[in-house]
Amino acid sequence: MGTFPSGPASNVVAMIRRLFTVVCGLALVPCIGLLLAAVWSCFQDPRWAVQLPGGVEVGVYGSEGRTRVGATRWGVESAQWWKDRPKGQPMRVTGQTVVMGEGSAIRYAARIHVDLGSGSWRGVAWQRGAMSKAPTTQSRGVMSTPLVPYRSVSVPWYYLFVPLAILPGAWAIAWWRRRELRRPGLCKVCGYDMRATPGRCPECGTRVIPNDASRPEQGAEPRARLCGA
Repeated sequence: MGTFPSGPASNVVAMIRRLFTVVCGLALVPCIGLLLAAVWSCFQDPRWAVQLPGGVEVGVYGSEGRTRVGATRWGVESAQWWKDRPKGQPMRVTGQTVVMGEGSAIRYAARIHVDLGSGSWRGVAWQRGAMSKAPTTQSRGVMSTPLVPYRSVSVPWYYLFVPLAILPGAWAIAWWRRRELRRPGLCKVCGYDMRATPGRCPECGTRVIPNDASRPEQGAEPRARLCGA
C-alpha cells in the first residue's frame, strides 16, 4: 500500500529530490561535452585537456570520428628517465624534425619520443614512454637526453557517457512520471485510473479525501463517511 509523505517526511523527500536534481545536472554537463567531442571528431581532431594537480592531465581526443577520453600522468624531466623503464621491455625511439628560426637563423631541432610499451583490452588502451619537453638542438644519445616520462590510459568516449547518462535519464523518467500522475483521475501514489472508484485506489489501496482529491490519505475513511453522511 502506498504512502503519501507529510510533515518532516515531506521536507526530507523534497530535499532529496533537489539534491538528486543537482547531481543529475552535474552529470549532464560531461555528457553534453562528450557528445560534442564525438560529433566534432567527424570534422576535425578535437583536443581538449585540463591540467590537474600532481602532473595529471585529463582530456578528450578525437581523430577520424573516433573520440577517446584519456588521463596522463607526467613525470619530472630528467636525463635518467630510463632507470624506471620495465626490465626486458624493448624501447622504440622515434624523432620528429622541427625547424626553428627564420632566414639565415634557421636551426633544426629534434623532438624525441620513446615508447616503453603499450597494450589494450576491450577498448581500454594504456601506454608508457618518455618524450621531449621541448625540441632539442644538442647532438647526444637518447639515453643521455633529458626526457619527461609519462603513463597514460584511455577509453572510448561512450564508456563514460553511458554511466554518466544514467542519472539524467532517471531524472527525466521520474519527471515524466510525476507529470503523468498530476493528470486528473489518477492515483497520486501509483498512477492507477481512479475515475471509476474516486474514493479509493483499487490498485494500491490509497484513500482520497473527496474535498482534496490531489492529496491521498492512508488509513482514513472519506470525509463524508467520517461525518456520518
